[in-house]
Amino acid sequence: MENQVDRDNTPVQLHEVLAEEFAALGITIQPGSGTDADGLRDVYGQLHNSGKRLSALCISGGGIRSATFALGAIQGLAEAGLLRQFDYLSTVSGGGYIGSWLTAWIRRAGGIGNVIPKLTGTCDTNDDPCDDSGAHPGTMQPDPIGHLRDYNNYLTPKLGLGSADTWSMISIVLRNLLLNWLVFIPMLMLVVMAPRLLVALLQLSPPWVGTLVTPFGQPHVLALGLAAVLFVYSGYQKLLDLPSIGHVNATQAQFLVKCLGPLTLSGLLTMIGLWWGIGNFSPPPTFWGITRFMLGLTCACLGLYLLRSMVRKELPVSGSWRALHFTLAMLMGGTASGAAIYLLGRELLAAAIRDGNPTHYITFGPPLIMATMLIGDILLVGFGSRTLESEDLEWLARSSGFKLSSSLAWMILCGLTLVAPHYIFALGGYAQSALSSIGGVSGLITALAGNSARTAGKPGDERQRSLSARLMEIAARLTLPLFVVSLIIALSILLDVIIDQLDLTPYAYWQHTHLLIHTPFLPLLGITAAIALFCAVMGRFVDINKFSLHGMYRFRLIRAYLAASNPDLDNERFTGFNDSDDLRMHEFRGQRPLHVVNTALNLASGSRLDWQQRKAASFTISPYHTGSADLGYRDSSRYCGGIRLGTAMTISGAAASPNMGYHTSSMVAFTMMLFNARLGAWLGNPGEPGRKTWPFKGPRFAVAPMMSEALSRTNESGPYVYLSDGGHFENLALYEMIRRRCSPIVVLDSGCDPNYTYEDLGNALRKIRIDLKISIDFADSQLGPLIEKERRFAVAAIRYSCVDAGARDGILIYFKPMVRHTESPDVLSYSAASPTFPHETTNDQWFTEAQTESYRTLGMQTIREAAAGFPGGTLDEFAQYLSGRRGAAA
Repeated sequence: MENQVDRDNTPVQLHEVLAEEFAALGITIQPGSGTDADGLRDVYGQLHNSGKRLSALCISGGGIRSATFALGAIQGLAEAGLLRQFDYLSTVSGGGYIGSWLTAWIRRAGGIGNVIPKLTGTCDTNDDPCDDSGAHPGTMQPDPIGHLRDYNNYLTPKLGLGSADTWSMISIVLRNLLLNWLVFIPMLMLVVMAPRLLVALLQLSPPWVGTLVTPFGQPHVLALGLAAVLFVYSGYQKLLDLPSIGHVNATQAQFLVKCLGPLTLSGLLTMIGLWWGIGNFSPPPTFWGITRFMLGLTCACLGLYLLRSMVRKELPVSGSWRALHFTLAMLMGGTASGAAIYLLGRELLAAAIRDGNPTHYITFGPPLIMATMLIGDILLVGFGSRTLESEDLEWLARSSGFKLSSSLAWMILCGLTLVAPHYIFALGGYAQSALSSIGGVSGLITALAGNSARTAGKPGDERQRSLSARLMEIAARLTLPLFVVSLIIALSILLDVIIDQLDLTPYAYWQHTHLLIHTPFLPLLGITAAIALFCAVMGRFVDINKFSLHGMYRFRLIRAYLAASNPDLDNERFTGFNDSDDLRMHEFRGQRPLHVVNTALNLASGSRLDWQQRKAASFTISPYHTGSADLGYRDSSRYCGGIRLGTAMTISGAAASPNMGYHTSSMVAFTMMLFNARLGAWLGNPGEPGRKTWPFKGPRFAVAPMMSEALSRTNESGPYVYLSDGGHFENLALYEMIRRRCSPIVVLDSGCDPNYTYEDLGNALRKIRIDLKISIDFADSQLGPLIEKERRFAVAAIRYSCVDAGARDGILIYFKPMVRHTESPDVLSYSAASPTFPHETTNDQWFTEAQTESYRTLGMQTIREAAAGFPGGTLDEFAQYLSGRRGAAA
């Protein structure tokens, strides 16, 4: 028997997952062997050879709009005798609401056979009539459809400002916002504190510098000595990292730690040493003296590298001329660095000492030193052109890019924290009021824009978006920089207030520059340590999943959809919630249809270049396994402590998140994180990086995940992954059913598409063709009537035969909600009052009774109209019947 511990620590591969699912659906297949690709070929071959086909019902995203339309469509499929034939139920986002509702109902009812009569309005136990809600008149049995009508406002079922539901939701939002701020704001304050600490550190100059002696001499000597050592190490590491010279092949993280980090620290220590040593240099350093010193350090870099090469018996540069070119290039770079340091001491330092204000010295000093490094790189490229290869030039260009960006970031940070508050106070109350107003309004606009379902992280086609959506996106792009600037200045002023209240200086908080210069270093260091400790403690105790909006959203979705079929009516009398409403995913094993919940694995900073636009991958949760094809899968009975249907449904519908797959925008992620507009969840990585974390319900420490969300740095390489709305990857829930070679596949596309551009369909077909190598072809006779709104469905061929030897092509049946003016009078009445019906904005999650019934009725009529004249039979026969409708070709 396989060792259970080893098995638990090994992710399950896709072909093993499919083999287990197929076996659960009655097709016995042996898992393949070898790599996952080989195993998949074996599994697909066995599936095709069995002669059996697995059908699927896919319900798209679209919030409660999609859920309500799909409710009617499900009733229509039940009437046509087709619902019980589906093997898979694949849902995403809002489709997951109604799919989870149906899944829970089937389990509690003892099978789909006991559900269908209630869906169609006939009783399953006797001949007593039932209405179309499925309720038995005069009984106390659950009324799952009627329950949905009660909770069409699932977030706040009881309307009005006097409603406990409304105030409970407001209370939760404010509570969670405050708790997240207790982690996030201290993190930002630590960033704002960095320039202040440097100012205070410089003020440790006379009298103590003149008298204190370390084992290495006076403090300024020690600082400059450490700066020299770090400079030599950074230069040596650069030689190792150059592709054609050092052959180390370092990663980006290694470059930041071993090359850029030491170089940056060297620059800061140089500034400190020069400031502390002013007046203590005898004789004062001259231009040629500093230049010779830097040349010496450059020679030390070369010497270390040559010594390493000789020890390893490697000759990094062949030929005497190439060696000469390279050495000259390095020496010229050292000369430029020496000249810049001299200018730094002569101009910036002298001016700062004269004015008694080091803020400009701190703001522009490090970028100036970094600029000299850039000049050195340019000279290295120029003089070493006969020595360096093309890959070296690319390495130096990327290295220079990091130096430029870090210099710019430092100047902006120092300018906002050290300089800007002085002018805010100098301009008086109007400037302070303007700062508050600009910060509040811009933050609100950015948060609303980021939360908008119509605001994507990519420009998209302007013609496909409404004027309001385009204006909202433009507003977000314009207001975010204003908000970030206002926030940093406000945090700097807050630190002034804290220092003032602690009486650390004789100056008031509005005397910003004086307070800044005269704040003692050690008390300021103590404040920094206290903030860091507070952030760490709160990060440990504030659960990043529970105190986002995910928890609030999850409870209300469970109450609206999973509680609908729960016979246990013993709700908590004060809150109205019931723990037994939710069910664990593994409890649905053996049930048909097999429910696959689709979510998005966010890869905003993932390693795959071909995914840098989609920024996400498919991540599925089923009764058997949870995970993705790229990372691997884990047993759903143990993943996340036994992941629940309510959790899967909620993550799949997490439309508003700082990281949103191909909608991710770094412009709005930071603001959404700050305002806690987060419905997604952090769960354990099912792959090897999550070897120890995949059974946990979430991160034990919130700081790192928060920073990843705020900076759009989510990826697949950490112990936890960030999951959000499946529509952030693919909004039809079709991708995974093609992966399972299903046919026929029925797709209910209720995405918001008022202009009928079929964006979700196009996105799904494109990704399926790219990733799975399978094309889905609509004949003109099928696509034409759909586009012209002559009918609400189309049939397409799924070209499985292109990738699997001996496979039969599959069939896709695609349904799209639309008004054709053949609907019942109540639906037409609602449509006249709401011109965007049936594509009202997904932001509207508070449905009225008329809205709910109109979408449900439209869904039912869509299926009834398609099935009109169908004599009954299998799903394959239904697909053939639709293919032949109105003379359309198969």
